[in-house]
Amino acid sequence: MEDLDEWNSRDVIERKEMNTTPVIREEERWIPPPQNWLKCNSDGAWDKTKDHCGIGWVLRNHRGDVIWMGGKRLPRVRFPIEVEAKSFRWALSMMVRFNYTNLIFEMDCKELVQALVEKNGRPSIHAYIQDINQMLAKMGDHQVAFRGRQGNAVADRIAKEALSFENNAHVLFSVMPSWIKAFVEVEKPIV
Repeated sequence: MEDLDEWNSRDVIERKEMNTTPVIREEERWIPPPQNWLKCNSDGAWDKTKDHCGIGWVLRNHRGDVIWMGGKRLPRVRFPIEVEAKSFRWALSMMVRFNYTNLIFEMDCKELVQALVEKNGRPSIHAYIQDINQMLAKMGDHQVAFRGRQGNAVADRIAKEALSFENNAHVLFSVMPSWIKAFVEVEKPIV
């Protein structure tokens, strides 16, 4: 009976989340890439009370259509910026594996973007910065930019969902799960 009650309460929470549509002001929205380009947003979810963290990314085209999404639960790292770096590194490695070019990468961690531009950063992310910059050097046309949290809401939601994953295996989505649809729809460009 306890299991049934727990299952039913989770179902109520999921339905509540599905019906919750985020509201984003125009100046804070996600901006689609130019035609013939793709945009990959990444984010990390770090909670000092948990023994794990979550990372997520989403790849979309100029119409705002989702091409791929990925989420992954990881053992907790020491600092929030490390989970942001891990998230971007994973997103980048997937784009390299998928052989995509003409990519714009966005994240809501200003310190990480600055560290990538300057090719250094605090010691806790130095190895990540070197690894990321080596991958970027092999990639075709690309840009790396900061985007505020409101313009990175889909990646943020994926990273937070990854906190609830049962294990540390990565999950790739080519079809949007129900828990993310409202976030994607809100960010689609107004035509």
